Amino acid sequence: MKKRSLIIMALVGVMMASCACGKTEATTEATTEAKKATVEDATKATTTEAKKTAEKEKKTASETEATEVDENADSTDDTYKVENAEFAGASNASSAEVQEFLKGVIDDIKNNSWDNLGDKIYYPINIGTNEVADKDEFVALMEKSTVSMGFLEDVEQGDITALGSNGAGIMAFNGTIWLHDEGYDPVHFTGSPDLKVKSLNGIIVE
Repeated sequence: MKKRSLIIMALVGVMMASCACGKTEATTEATTEAKKATVEDATKATTTEAKKTAEKEKKTASETEATEVDENADSTDDTYKVENAEFAGASNASSAEVQEFLKGVIDDIKNNSWDNLGDKIYYPINIGTNEVADKDEFVALMEKSTVSMGFLEDVEQGDITALGSNGAGIMAFNGTIWLHDEGYDPVHFTGSPDLKVKSLNGIIVE
């Protein structure tokens, strides 16, 4: 009888141990799942926060760029601007520089150096009734044209120091030749000091 009781008690003990082991395994598994869920939630939260931060920074950058563009919308480049320029609105060059440039233009005309003169012109330019788009067209036109004697007299005998200017440029020889800076802008003058010929009025016989 005692032996049977001992066997029964042993079996009960085994069963209780098994239940306890099962409970431990279940508890361990539940703890693992909980930790896994917590890590996933934290990762999701971090990712979401990073996305929000990135979107916020992108928006701020766009707003800053838009502000900079707006602030610079009406600005002009003052790189070459000269205070109290002699030919304000037309050129930053001095009278001496304009006269030197005109001498070169006159020499080119007298010597039929159309290639050299072509480099000194601001295109497009009207030569008589012809609108000339570039240097090649200018040289081709001049090589088959006759230079007006009246034009030659104006530039050879005229007073090279008698210069005037307005929003259209620098006037020489009573309007026979007009000049302005290469970067000419009639509204906000900020041109490069490199002079160019704007007009050669009456240069050819038509």
